[in-house]
Amino acid sequence: MEDNANVFDSFLKRDQITSHTENNNPTQRRYPPERDNLRLNIYALQHRYTFLPLPSVPLANDYFVRDTLTERECRVNAVLLPKLVNYIDTLEEDLNSMIIYCENNGQIQAVNQFLQENMFPSDTLYEDVPEEEMKGQMNRFSQYKFRYLVTTSKAFPQSIRYRQLGHVSHLVNYDYTHTDTTNIDSIINMVDDYVQCVGWIGRSSSRNIILNLMVTSNEDDDIIRQRFQQFQNTLISTYCSSVVFNEHII
Repeated sequence: MEDNANVFDSFLKRDQITSHTENNNPTQRRYPPERDNLRLNIYALQHRYTFLPLPSVPLANDYFVRDTLTERECRVNAVLLPKLVNYIDTLEEDLNSMIIYCENNGQIQAVNQFLQENMFPSDTLYEDVPEEEMKGQMNRFSQYKFRYLVTTSKAFPQSIRYRQLGHVSHLVNYDYTHTDTTNIDSIINMVDDYVQCVGWIGRSSSRNIILNLMVTSNEDDDIIRQRFQQFQNTLISTYCSSVVFNEHII
């Protein structure tokens, strides 16, 4: 069996391709690697998911309300942040270090603050930070200056992700599948993003864990669950027929 580190070295050389827009202008975009190169890595992961109910009424004078967040994001935090802390508490010695992917800078700030207030050594990495600052922060993370990195999947390039984060044992997709479309192109993009964001963890010899935290309301419950099922089916048919997603109760 090919060593996973070598698989990722091959992945690094292929993860950028040139595509063309409607005006035939070349652009750089992330692109899924060849299936054979990533199949071992995806298979090696434990894929888990949790659906949690979103409060049906707006929060008023609540700890989780922030001016920098939308009303929905405030309600999401009221549900997910306590659950995230409880989940971390259950890991104990099984946790080496963790990355928490958020959708935007406002959520990154809110999640990081909540972790620190609950005595978890966390820090942030925002998108569009200077390269030297980014490298310094990633070095601190790899040296265990803090154990929880709250960031976005777009915050750092593949070269740093693969070569400096081999110590990460857990990855959390915070507020996953938050959009309500089930368009096939959207699902394919979702699969590509998922593989790019989590596949590199599979280079470890241990059974590392990916947890997808999702919230649903009465209005969007069916479509969110349908979207997630389409996502799983597309991932399995595209990359690895042996991938299994297990529900995880927090």
